[in-house]
Parts: sequence; structure tokens; C-alpha cells
Amino acid sequence: MPRGVFLELVIWEDFLDALSATRLQDEYNRVIRECDLFVMLFHTKVGKYTEEEFEAAVGQFQTTRKPFIFTYYKAAAAPAGRTVNAADTASLVAFQAKLKAMGHYQTVYNSVAELNLHCCLTTRRKLCSAWHASKVPSSCSMAWTSAVTTRAASAYAPL
Repeated sequence: MPRGVFLELVIWEDFLDALSATRLQDEYNRVIRECDLFVMLFHTKVGKYTEEEFEAAVGQFQTTRKPFIFTYYKAAAAPAGRTVNAADTASLVAFQAKLKAMGHYQTVYNSVAELNLHCCLTTRRKLCSAWHASKVPSSCSMAWTSAVTTRAASAYAPL
């Protein structure tokens, strides 16, 4: 990572669960639009709010060319004892089709270690090239969204 670059991890657990003037989801979406990096994790489904966050990131990217958007799909089987219903599977298939139609392909991973390594290498490479082109401020914010579990999203903080 270039010297002087600081990544601020923004995850929904950091927000107060207080009543919002509109919806708390609107607060999440606003922060996503302000971020430099957006990382989405999904596994067995893509929930409506996760997809809404992705759409907020894409809309902002189409306007300003930021945030950089990364999508990670966990291809490993669902945890033992967890059943995946038809609606969850349909949401996953529909989202993957949407990505493909956009010409954006998910990065597939099978383990936390594999995801962590890929995130580190990709983020470093993307930030370094953008840094040299003077496109990244010395302080970057990054939003994580996860259709898997919120604990998974916060487990990857050390990039």
C-alpha cells in the first residue's frame, strides 16, 4: 500500500440503531456513495438491502467513477445444518445474472484465507495504480456489505 494511505472500514454495525429521518438504510446508502471502495460478499442469497447497497454503489460509480466495486461470491457449500430455500437461491441466481449482464464478474472464493489474500492483493494493486495517477486521497473510506453474515464482513478489516 502506498505510504500515507489510510483505509477506514465502514460497516453497518458502526451505525446507531436510532430512528432515522427517513430510513436507516438511506444512511447506509449515503455512506456507500461517499466511499472510495465498496466490497460486497455474498454466499447463499442476495437480500434486498444488500442489493440496494450494491445499486447505490453502482449508481455513484456511473456518475463519478467511484467507488471501486468488488463483488465476492463464496462458492463453498452452505454450513452444515443450514437449509437454503428456493427464494434465497433465486435471489442469488438473479443477482449473478445481473452482474453478468453488466459485464462485471464476481470473484469466487472458498475460504476466509482465500478471500483475505485476494482482497489484500487487489486492493493494494488498485490503490497503488490509482495513487500514482493521483486519483486516491490520502484517506480512503471503504464500505463492506455482506449477504452472508455481518461478522464475516468485519472479520476482514485488516487489509
